[in-house]
Amino acid sequence: MGAIPLRPLSSPPAPTVTVSVAQELSSCRTDGFAYAVTEQPPPMNRHTYVLYSRTSCRTWDPPVLIVESPELSYIEPHLAEVSPGEIYCILRTSNLGVPATRQSDMGYLYGCRSTDGGQTWSTPKSTGMFGLPGDLLVLHDGRLLCTYGRRTAPFGIRACVSEDAGRTWQVEKEMVIRDDLPNSDLGYPATIEYTPGHLFVCYYGQEPDGVTCIQGTYLSL
Repeated sequence: MGAIPLRPLSSPPAPTVTVSVAQELSSCRTDGFAYAVTEQPPPMNRHTYVLYSRTSCRTWDPPVLIVESPELSYIEPHLAEVSPGEIYCILRTSNLGVPATRQSDMGYLYGCRSTDGGQTWSTPKSTGMFGLPGDLLVLHDGRLLCTYGRRTAPFGIRACVSEDAGRTWQVEKEMVIRDDLPNSDLGYPATIEYTPGHLFVCYYGQEPDGVTCIQGTYLSL
């Protein structure tokens, strides 16, 4: 099967960026898939959308806006269905086009949510997690895990847990998965829970000899 074009988000069409895959949702509008993207027309990131498919990704509905022309620039959204009809979105902040008055907010992950099956979204708020980009996983016990890269020393991979579907995060209990990577060329983690309480975190980073490669760490909660 060849590539399936998606409906343009703007006119003329702008390039988009995401770290998400199409995610299967059990109760989002109708049973189907969701795919979150951010428009990226230079010089800044503008609108973040989610697209839904009810045909196993063969066709897609028109995009639904998550964030429009924010003062902060957002990029690389990731979604998690935290309860029936409720979707949480984590957003990386970008320094492209951000006014000097907001520079102190840069580098933190922001989150927003929909409680009506993805039709409308709340205003993004800082999670307090410093890193990029975020990968969400609903754990077997119902908690929400966010894994992310830390591109300031000590360089590595971190994670936090939320016990209330992303409304608050246990930043004071941040988990250090790696703090021994040689530089900031790292990140983009993806996490699976292969048995309850036991995780495997995959990410990229450099070896001390300068070779960039895919790496992984086992983690128990």
